[in-house]
Amino acid sequence: MLEAAIEIEREDGVRLPGVQIDPDAATAAQCNGAGVLVVAGEWGLTPEDHARFVRPLAEFGYYVIATDLVRGRRTGSSEDARARAAGLDHAIAIDDLAAGILSLRQLARGRLGVLGLDLAATIALE
Repeated sequence: MLEAAIEIEREDGVRLPGVQIDPDAATAAQCNGAGVLVVAGEWGLTPEDHARFVRPLAEFGYYVIATDLVRGRRTGSSEDARARAAGLDHAIAIDDLAAGILSLRQLARGRLGVLGLDLAATIALE
C-alpha cells in the first residue's frame, strides 16, 4: 500500500487536508478498482478513525481518500465538537465532499462510496 498526505482542491481553489491510500494492485483488483471517501465530521479525522476505517478499507483493496469537515482541526472536547457541528455551513460541507469525490474518481476506476463519520454522515446524505 502507498499512503500519502494530500491536499484536495475544491473548484474555488480552497485546499482541504487529507490522506490518500492506494491499495496493492492485487487487492485493488479484488475490489474491481473501487474507492471510498472517508469523511470525518465535527471531531476531525483522528488517528483512531484512520486505524479503524481508513487503513482497513485500503488493506481490503479499496482506494481511499480521507478528510474531514473541519479542515484538519481535531478536537477532544465534546463542547467544541458540538459548537463546530452547530456552526457548520452545510453548503460548504457538501462542496468539500464533492471535491473529495472528484479526487477519488481520479484514482479509482470502479464504483465509489462515501463513509461519513458523525455529522459527515448526515452531510453525505444531503
